Amino acid sequence: MTGALGSATRGGGRWPSAVVVFAIGWLVLAWSAILLVDVLGAQPSMPVWVRVFRKRGPTEFVQWSLLLMAVLVCLRGARLGDERIHGFLTLMAVATTVMLAEDLANISHLFGYLLGPSALGFRIGRTIIYLGIASVPTYALVRHWSDLTVGRGYLLAGYGFYAISAGASVPANLLGLYERIGPWMMETVFRGRLRSFPPGTVIFPEYDVPDQTGIVFLDFAIEESLELLRAACLLAGLMTVASAIPTKEPS
Repeated sequence: MTGALGSATRGGGRWPSAVVVFAIGWLVLAWSAILLVDVLGAQPSMPVWVRVFRKRGPTEFVQWSLLLMAVLVCLRGARLGDERIHGFLTLMAVATTVMLAEDLANISHLFGYLLGPSALGFRIGRTIIYLGIASVPTYALVRHWSDLTVGRGYLLAGYGFYAISAGASVPANLLGLYERIGPWMMETVFRGRLRSFPPGTVIFPEYDVPDQTGIVFLDFAIEESLELLRAACLLAGLMTVASAIPTKEPS
C-alpha cells in the first residue's frame, strides 16, 4: 500500500486527473441508467437510483475508498513534508478521517436523534456536526493557503462540492427546504415519471410528509453525487500537494 501511494503521489498531474475522471465517469453511467430505466423505461420496483445511491451502496463504497486514500496520502505526505506542508496535511488527515467517519456512521443523524425527538432538535443536531466537520478543513486551507503552490484548484472544487452537499443541507434542514424542493423536483424536473415509494413508506421519520420520494431522492442521488465529487477532488488536490514534496524516504 505504501509503495502504491508513493507512486500515486509522485505521479504529478496524471493520477489526480485520473481520480476525477473516474468519479465523473461513474456518475455519467449512473445517471444515464437512471434516465433510461427509472424515467424513460419500465420503472422497476427497486429503482436504479436507489440501488446505486442508497446508503451503504455502490457509490458510497467508492466514496469511502477515495476518502480512505486521502487519509493515507495525508499521513504519508505529512511524514515527508517540511513544517508548513506537514501542518496542512496533518490537519487534512484529521478532516478526511472525520468526513469518512461521518459517512460510515452517520454521526450527524446520531447526534440529531440525541437532541430530538423533535424535528427541530434533529436538525439543530445535524447542523452542529456539519459545522464542526467543516471547521477543520476550512481552517487548514485558510491557515496554509500561502504554503500551497499546487493543488489549489482541486482543493477549492472539493470544498465547493462539500459546501453544496453538506453545507447546503444545514439551512435546508433548519428551514424545511427538503420537504419543498423534493416534491417540486419530482413534478417539475421529472414530470412525475420517476417512480414514487408506496403511500405511507417512511424512510426518514423526521420528515413529516406523505410521500418521501423527493426527499429521499435528494438525500440519496443528489447528495451522494456531490459527495463523490467532493471526495475525488479532495483526493486529487491532496495527491497534487503530496507530489510536490521533495522525494525522500524516511530513515
